[in-house]
Amino acid sequence: MPAVATMATGLAGYDEVDAAVTIAARYGCTCETVEISVDDIVDAIPGAAVVGETPLYNLHPVTRLVLARELARRGFATLVTGDGGDAAFAGVPDHDYVPIVAAYTSAYLAHASPYVDPIVIAASIAAGSGADDRGVLRGYVGDDRPKRPRMMPALDVARVIDRARIDQLARQLGLAPRADVRWATLDYLVRDLESSSGVDVWGPVR
Repeated sequence: MPAVATMATGLAGYDEVDAAVTIAARYGCTCETVEISVDDIVDAIPGAAVVGETPLYNLHPVTRLVLARELARRGFATLVTGDGGDAAFAGVPDHDYVPIVAAYTSAYLAHASPYVDPIVIAASIAAGSGADDRGVLRGYVGDDRPKRPRMMPALDVARVIDRARIDQLARQLGLAPRADVRWATLDYLVRDLESSSGVDVWGPVR
């Protein structure tokens, strides 16, 4: 059997360690818990914006980048996930999550998921939007808990924010700046574009 791993951040109401251990035990596997600290997540923000090539509105996907890095450090080569399962079983796309976590995984490991297999995708398309059969999968693994959104609680990201740059970006876009994840990740994405192109993306402040 392959190794089974889940992450633990210590954030109240966020981790799913107990459920992961229970499901793994049902299949005769031991589930390894990978500790990921809040500092690890916040420190990964600059790289996450660049690797994912997109700003983020929540830090939930960033845990995948940190987890993949740690698993690679422990000697693993491939991460098999359930990425795309919701999209396949519900018949709707998941563009604001699956492509991002796939990129984060692939930064350190080979990424594999049955739900990105062409046969599964074709079956999902044939079923059509709104044909939500996620209960079939949950019944198979013996987990009948209702699906709930996996949003990261708000974290203090002040140390990775350059307020002067964010104020400049906001003026260029005609928006009100905020010291939050969205602006921080946008800033780091713009920095990478400037570095790779040698061009000041926004130009002088008007």
